[in-house]
Amino acid sequence: MLAVRDLPNKVVVSERADPYRLLKKRYGYNFIKKYYQRADAVVFQTNDAKAAYPDNISAKGTVIFNPINDKLPEPYFGEREKYITTFCRVSRQKNLPVLVKAFAEFHKEFNDYRLKIIGEPQNDDDRASLAETKSLADKLGITEYIDFMPFSSEVHSLIIRDAMYVNSSDYEGMSNAMLEAMAIGMPVICTDCPIGGANAVIKNGEFKRNVIDDGMKGDNTYKCNRNMRVLEITEDGN
Repeated sequence: MLAVRDLPNKVVVSERADPYRLLKKRYGYNFIKKYYQRADAVVFQTNDAKAAYPDNISAKGTVIFNPINDKLPEPYFGEREKYITTFCRVSRQKNLPVLVKAFAEFHKEFNDYRLKIIGEPQNDDDRASLAETKSLADKLGITEYIDFMPFSSEVHSLIIRDAMYVNSSDYEGMSNAMLEAMAIGMPVICTDCPIGGANAVIKNGEFKRNVIDDGMKGDNTYKCNRNMRVLEITEDGN
């Protein structure tokens, strides 16, 4: 913003994550309010993200959801394999420990299912997070039922027949993995986390997909609601 202040260029700012965290950690509310008003337009991923900004910024804003990759496989509506799956960049933001805990509870009743975690860490903190997740799985006695897999360019073909996609993130902008899983016909469960991406595109009972409510959030984790139903998607939408 400062670099182009004396130039004729139009400036469009795009918010890609949870602005509440960024307003606290990056520049601060006063900086955003003062300098972002120089932008000609602002793009937000969700209405919640737009609402986080001062009025003089959000008034210039437009909400645009992330686009869907046009090279995805056609949606699959057949019989599903007994895998619960997530694919993501492995990091603390993704809160994989809560997914492991939820799977441990689920596996007590449905012990023929496996958990598939696809993704890789990119830095030391990510690697530490992955090690902690694996240690938790070992402590809960479910390591043998979890497949930790590296990311693959063929990930959509690898998961398309799986029972469901689960996103356990503490916060997201608009999760591309969630959108892609929905686009290929998978039942989807997500934490209803900031900044409202899951809530914007998944409605309880609509399109046969569900959202986990984060109303029981505590100690930076989400408690598993064992009464949540995962409804299969059929080709006619029923």
